Amino acid sequence: MARCRECGIEMDFVMMPSGKAMPVSGVYIMIDQQSKRPNRTIITDEGETVRGREIARGHHLKDHKPDENFVAGRESHFANCPGASRFRGK
Repeated sequence: MARCRECGIEMDFVMMPSGKAMPVSGVYIMIDQQSKRPNRTIITDEGETVRGREIARGHHLKDHKPDENFVAGRESHFANCPGASRFRGK
């Protein structure tokens, strides 16, 4: 894992379909993508952006196999980094 130059938090990178690397948090979040009240947007390890309601979080979710309702992924580091605006558009 790398550390953010701005805030120092550990982060990982996921390759997006565009070919760009997206910085993501190290903690996995499981979401219910069928929820009518989504509260999280996550990036899967395959680079897919998915919105849904958070139901669990933790490193143990890394090996979760997605199904029609539940998907595990990580939040974009930009969602929580205080210096995120300095990196946008690069």
